[in-house]
Amino acid sequence: MTLFAASSATARTHRAISPRSGPSVYQNSESGLKHLVQDAIAAAKANDQTTLAELTDSMVLPPPEEWFLKVFGPQWGSVYAKLYAENSGRVAANLANIFSEAAAQNFSINEVTQFKNSCDFSADQDEYPMLAARVIPEPFSLVRFSKGKEIRTLRFMAYVDGGFRFLGLLRVPADLYPGVGKATGLPEEASPQTRPIVVATDVQ
Repeated sequence: MTLFAASSATARTHRAISPRSGPSVYQNSESGLKHLVQDAIAAAKANDQTTLAELTDSMVLPPPEEWFLKVFGPQWGSVYAKLYAENSGRVAANLANIFSEAAAQNFSINEVTQFKNSCDFSADQDEYPMLAARVIPEPFSLVRFSKGKEIRTLRFMAYVDGGFRFLGLLRVPADLYPGVGKATGLPEEASPQTRPIVVATDVQ
């Protein structure tokens, strides 16, 4: 699962935290996600580790299998759920490092974008395969940070069970799904073609 930046964080136990109630609830919108990330960066800058941990823990997707199966269907959904489950113990710690690094290096939020359609011209070659694999139009969002000419991207976030959850940019290893190379841009030699890839009729 690819994160915003390389991190050497060690895994820590995820604490199940319910979404915040009252006026601090982050609405399902681009501005709501921007507010959440701003709060996380502010907590990191103030060295408020309690608030930072609360926010990053809240971004971990609850038991992922049901959600991934719903969004990606039985084939891709089971693969993505497996990948996410394998990495879920590190998500909150890595996010905390990302926000701490952004605060320390004075990165600011440049853009928050929500993707609904698969064929979105603003999606790049890394983002498109995951967007195209959806079987329902579940919105995915990303956040771009900037400092001068340097741009970094945090992707993807989805709004699940009343809160924004971090998905990452899930890359599927070739040995988990035959034919995945062409779908994700992996080298041909890493993708043995043992069966054709089935795509929806509305995907070009």
